[in-house]
Amino acid sequence: MLGRDSSFEKHLDQLVIEALKGQSSPVLFHYTTEAGLRGILKDRYVRATSHRSTEDEREIVAADGLIRDVVRDLQACRSGLQARTCSSLLRRGYDGDDLKFSKAITVYIACFSPSGHMASQWRKFAGKGTGFCLGFRDSNLVEPPADADVLVASFPVVYDRRVQVRQVARTFEKVLDAQAQFVAKHSCLGLHAQRELADDAERIAVRAMFRMAAMFAMQTKTEDFASEKEWRLLAVINPASEGRVRAEDERGSKPWLPIDLRHPRQLPLMDCVLVGPHAPIGSEDLVRELLHEHGYDRQIPSPRVQRVRLADRYTSTSNGLL
Repeated sequence: MLGRDSSFEKHLDQLVIEALKGQSSPVLFHYTTEAGLRGILKDRYVRATSHRSTEDEREIVAADGLIRDVVRDLQACRSGLQARTCSSLLRRGYDGDDLKFSKAITVYIACFSPSGHMASQWRKFAGKGTGFCLGFRDSNLVEPPADADVLVASFPVVYDRRVQVRQVARTFEKVLDAQAQFVAKHSCLGLHAQRELADDAERIAVRAMFRMAAMFAMQTKTEDFASEKEWRLLAVINPASEGRVRAEDERGSKPWLPIDLRHPRQLPLMDCVLVGPHAPIGSEDLVRELLHEHGYDRQIPSPRVQRVRLADRYTSTSNGLL
């Protein structure tokens, strides 16, 4: 029924990305091992891992109740098609007695940080300080994908519940407002055609809101984790395109999705490559050789290479930090 207006869902996705996006960071840092460094420099993509592979399921379901409450509030204060859309979203958001906003759609996650000097990140993701940390310029981190089957965006993780409520409410309000404008634009249609259009608009809005509810659930954590100051690159893929998903190993235990950093013909814009405090002697020269091999030294300015020096209390192996 939508015909030439079939881009409506894509428009809603873009509205949601704009609504959720927080304050940008000049540089975002990605902690990794030597193997990860070599792969990123060569292939120009990062691995976004399925959220279902998380070690702590509490991270997955933390926002489900919040999303439900926001949708209920919107349902109570809206009418007509918009209230019906909220009702449909709530029906889709339940799996028996369990909420499933965060479970029904697979979201692929790559983690970043606003700092390259976080001991916990060196320990967890960079071989206990023996690895590397790549600093990417946030404004050029990910080229908007030309393929509508993949929705990609970078967000700061939100730890404050009040901010979480405001963001998800504002996001859904924008979707409902866009839906109302879309239907009003076709008010000249006959009654039967208007009903068909409203049904399509409801289906498309619910699908977009459900996808973004899943993404929002991956953008939130409780205040217990606030010291991490984490940023996440999130990707949602159309189920029909799941063939792109790869396996971490032969057993396929950790599905992941390659997310290109900028256009395939362009080099990712890197600010620096930091060498871990416990990396072997000569690691700086190794990084420079790799940058030269893959053409990064021709960037202006070229990425700086620097070994990280953390305070003893953060780098000591005796206290279990690194």
